[in-house]
Amino acid sequence: HVRHRRWGRGGRNASGSYRLSNLNLRCNTSEYWIYIGETGSRRRGLASEATLVILDYGFNTLALHRIYLHVMENNLPAVSLYRKLGFVQEGVARQQMFWQGRYLDMIQFAMLEDEFRQLHGQGWS
Repeated sequence: HVRHRRWGRGGRNASGSYRLSNLNLRCNTSEYWIYIGETGSRRRGLASEATLVILDYGFNTLALHRIYLHVMENNLPAVSLYRKLGFVQEGVARQQMFWQGRYLDMIQFAMLEDEFRQLHGQGWS
């Protein structure tokens, strides 16, 4: 893992965690992963904030060229968030995940460094 952090707000215990993993220094790419465990902490801006922090870290500190992620097709809030933040859908792995008794597609998104800079400037803080 490149960076793994657990976080919460307002002095509360950790609401979730996020990380960059599968770092490829030859190609300057990494995979982004996030999980918000507490149902009451979802849809409150935590994922948006964490994603911008990790994008800033990946592109400005690690000098990555590309950050990618995978999300289950039924996670509509996450799909919407990634599109809103400027991730580009690159493909679909059909029926890749078996979840709660059925097969689901996994959607792959990615953001390139220049796309990040166009959308969010030189950095986010």
